[in-house]
Parts: sequence; C-alpha cells; structure tokens
Amino acid sequence: MTANAAKAAIEHLRRIAPIEAVVSDVDGVLTDARIGLTSSGETVRFFNMKDGMGTKRLKDAGVKIGWCSAGVDDGVVRRRGENLGVDDIDVGHGDKAERFIAMCQRLGVDPAHTLFIGDDVNDLPALRLAAVSACPSDAVADVRGAVDIVLSLPGGHGAFRELAELILATRG
Repeated sequence: MTANAAKAAIEHLRRIAPIEAVVSDVDGVLTDARIGLTSSGETVRFFNMKDGMGTKRLKDAGVKIGWCSAGVDDGVVRRRGENLGVDDIDVGHGDKAERFIAMCQRLGVDPAHTLFIGDDVNDLPALRLAAVSACPSDAVADVRGAVDIVLSLPGGHGAFRELAELILATRG
C-alpha cells in the first residue's frame, strides 16, 4: 500500500472510530485460499504468523475478533482461532449478512463500529453491512470494487496484519 493509500485508509477508519470489532473471512484472507488434503483425507491450511500477531495486537488494544467462514467445519479453523483467542468463530454455510449480524450480537458490538474483511463474492453481503469493509489485494474484482480499503498484501500473506496496523494507527 502506498503511503498516500495508507493515509487515506487511516483517515477513513478514524471517521468511523472506534472500530470495536473486526470480522474476517478465513479462506482467502487468513489463508492463501488453498486447501490441501493429506493421503488420509485430513485438511491442511496454512495461516500466516504475522496475521496471528495482528490478531493478538488488536485484541490487546481491546478490539474483538470474529471469524466467519463458509468452509467445511473440519476443526482446523476453530483450532487456529482458539489458539489466537478469537472471540467468536462461525464456520458453516448460510448467508454471510445474517451470520455477520448474529456475530456482532454475540460479540456485543454495533455493526456501525465493525469492520469486515473478505475476498470473494459470498462475502459481499457482510461487506455491505459493516461500517468499514476491506479486502486483500488478490480479492476478486467484484469485491475490490465494493470495499472501502484494498490492502496491498494478498490473503494469507500478511493482509490481516496490514489491516491491523492501520486500525492501530487510528488509536495513536
């Protein structure tokens, strides 16, 4: 992200401040959207450690974190989220707008102070309801055209950490 783009993103975030929660899609945001299978049929996903540190830094700053995944609940997403202390994890099917609103209720936050980050068309309903929307650089074109902030890094390669640092910059 260029310095000007980062400055514009920070100013946009400040207008909505405070961001009380960040809700993230998982595959394509926290992972690089690839899913591997072992010979025994176990799912393998690779999460970025820098994104994990971004999660911890946001939590330390009092921001609640939720994950809303349309993937199959194979336990991998929940295990990683629990290791990071993610406040709410919703893995399964269903409209992401409804799931986003329900997650905000469970987190005790107003969608008007919540940011949603996603990368694909199934994220658009939630992206449209959030106060601020963001996506990794490699999100599909429809999402890149619909969000407030397009990050410079791709999903699974530090995009969430980049977003976390922008949010933290709004807090001085």
